[in-house]
Amino acid sequence: MIIDANMYWMPEEMFQNAEYLEQFMACVNQDPKRNGFIRNLGESEKKEIVIEKPKGYANLNYAQGEYQLEAMLQDMEDAQIDKAILKRCFSIALPNAAERTVVCLGSTVFTALVASLGTISLAAHSIAITAESAFYVPGYGFQAAATTLSGLTAGEGDEDKLDRMSETLMRITVFCMFITGLLLFIFPQAMMSLFTRDPQVIAQGTVALRIVSVSEPFFALTLSLEGVFNGVGDTKMPFIISLCSMWGVRILFTFLCVKVFGMGFASVWMCMIADVITRALCMFARYRSGLWKKGLFTKNHPAAE
Repeated sequence: MIIDANMYWMPEEMFQNAEYLEQFMACVNQDPKRNGFIRNLGESEKKEIVIEKPKGYANLNYAQGEYQLEAMLQDMEDAQIDKAILKRCFSIALPNAAERTVVCLGSTVFTALVASLGTISLAAHSIAITAESAFYVPGYGFQAAATTLSGLTAGEGDEDKLDRMSETLMRITVFCMFITGLLLFIFPQAMMSLFTRDPQVIAQGTVALRIVSVSEPFFALTLSLEGVFNGVGDTKMPFIISLCSMWGVRILFTFLCVKVFGMGFASVWMCMIADVITRALCMFARYRSGLWKKGLFTKNHPAAE
């Protein structure tokens, strides 16, 4: 299957407006290593923009008439794109993209709430987040492995193998991040000292790292299960879980702790691990329910074809 329809987009007005075209070519030729010029397409009146870098080696070409919606749709028809597969791709990708969006936005709001505690707390928060990231990198590696292997296993139609693989990856990921969490709990001050010498920042960051170290195995569980669910195409429920956990637990309770009850920096990180643990437990409940495999091994499911 080919999914490609003029990946380089160019407004058609560019070819019809001499002023726009002149400005565009002027920008292209600002770099002395580039050479851009316009030529006719064969014997037709249509134009083509050619960009060379270095001169004499054409890298890009933009042809008039190829960037209209009708032309793109026709290219898709000519390429015989399987619309059912394309629809399946979007049904998997969009919830996953939405999940990333709500988590990133939530993290931004979370940091803004931390900033309201003062510069010392914000500095400790930023450094602690950076220091912690070094300890959960293995989890993302196992998540990628879980996505790949679960997708392959689902394609094979072997449910028992999928279950065994999922359990094994979960245990390995949780064990590895239990070890990294233990190291983080033992050496938080040393990690903070790599980034700053300010005693107040180090003291607050040390508390934060010790708090978050407890949640590392739970984060591992979430990462591995997200990988499995993504691999088999179950992305809607992880999105809902992340949305509710991030905004209903982390953001809501952080707001209450900071703005309503006037609590300090440690309470903020307690809210963060509450989010991590809640998400892990919800994901695990989803896994144990078996609903993520619903219809996966039926004959009319895309993975079984």
